[in-house]
Amino acid sequence: MKPNFKYLNKPVLEPVPGCDWASKMVLNPAIVQDPESSTLHMLFRATGPWAQKRREGCHDPYPIFLGYATSEDNGETWEADFSEPALSPALGYEEHELYIADIHGNRVRNYANGCIEDPRIFPIEGELYVSVACRPFPPGPYWLSDVQTRFEYVPEWIFNGNEVEDTFVKTARSNDTVTVLYKLDLQQLKMRNYSAAFHYIGPLTEGHVSDNRDVFLFPDKMMIQGNLQYVMLHRPMNVLPCCGGANRNNNGRGQQTEHYTDSNR
Repeated sequence: MKPNFKYLNKPVLEPVPGCDWASKMVLNPAIVQDPESSTLHMLFRATGPWAQKRREGCHDPYPIFLGYATSEDNGETWEADFSEPALSPALGYEEHELYIADIHGNRVRNYANGCIEDPRIFPIEGELYVSVACRPFPPGPYWLSDVQTRFEYVPEWIFNGNEVEDTFVKTARSNDTVTVLYKLDLQQLKMRNYSAAFHYIGPLTEGHVSDNRDVFLFPDKMMIQGNLQYVMLHRPMNVLPCCGGANRNNNGRGQQTEHYTDSNR
């Protein structure tokens, strides 16, 4: 079916002056239709200067959050909740703060500590999931090309960690992007009960191999080499360590596929 594109003369959402987590940028949304109505649900990326976490001698950090918005007119207008983020990075700094309980109650490394951005929403077996690009620590004003702010909030102690035993340490040293998977409870999201709407599952990509974002899992299994498997598209920044890494698109960012059987979901 050919998609029907609509173009407006202004953005449907814009940064909000005075909103500390969304005053600088609002962009890169993911949208899903409510299975019980025509309502559209949006998760959008937002950021603003987070002065309360600023370190002396550094730029303001710019952690990235997910906000929530809805539309009742097929996307013509949107009502956004700027009272609080729907999903926030933890913004821990000390070693003991860099853990989270996953969906099974296990204590695991929190790759969503610094930034949560670029959401992708998809259904699998009747449940909704969202993938997000995350960094262990927030950068400074990352859009500036003349300064390097990516490492300003990487703590010194991380360089004393054992990157062989804990690959999170290697990822954190370079503050590379890791794609993290959450299970999304749409009913809780609709009620704006955000703390119960997102359930951390874990990383889908390996930050210690390559900065890697924008993962999308196809909702249905595909027959791959005689086996039904889930297929994942992702975008490693440095594709050379990956199979087929010499194939690059025009902007230098490779596209990669991976296959998942039931045993490694």
